[in-house]
Amino acid sequence: MKFLRSLIAGAAAFACLAAHAEDLSLGIISTDSSAVLAQRWQPLVDDMSKQTGLQIKAYFATDYAGIIEAMRFNKVQVGYFGNASAMEAVDRANGEVFARVVYANGATGYKSVLITNVNSRFKTLDDVFKNTKTSRSDLVIRTPPPAR
Repeated sequence: MKFLRSLIAGAAAFACLAAHAEDLSLGIISTDSSAVLAQRWQPLVDDMSKQTGLQIKAYFATDYAGIIEAMRFNKVQVGYFGNASAMEAVDRANGEVFARVVYANGATGYKSVLITNVNSRFKTLDDVFKNTKTSRSDLVIRTPPPAR
């Protein structure tokens, strides 16, 4: 977590110097109460403030769309996104992906699993990619369940 904080704080410092900002809002998806989230994210907010010399404000939204909309209207300058929402921020809010999480073991993301009905025409991943009539709505992508 400390490496992640340093990486984000350093990247935010570079972005702020380029934009000559005086303060910065960090968009965070609300997965818990604002009080709990504020406490959980405070170390990152403090590190960002120390590294940039700017006042960092946490901005909590109920979903990624709220953070992306806030970015569109410059209410949020930096956000913590997953893969799909980051691409949406690029498309809709002129965002730029500048960092990614790298865990202590070297892993850089999560693993995906393709699950189909036993009677589905999709038997392999190649079947999915070969079928040109498949739309995005035919495929449901979910993150893996939490480890137990």
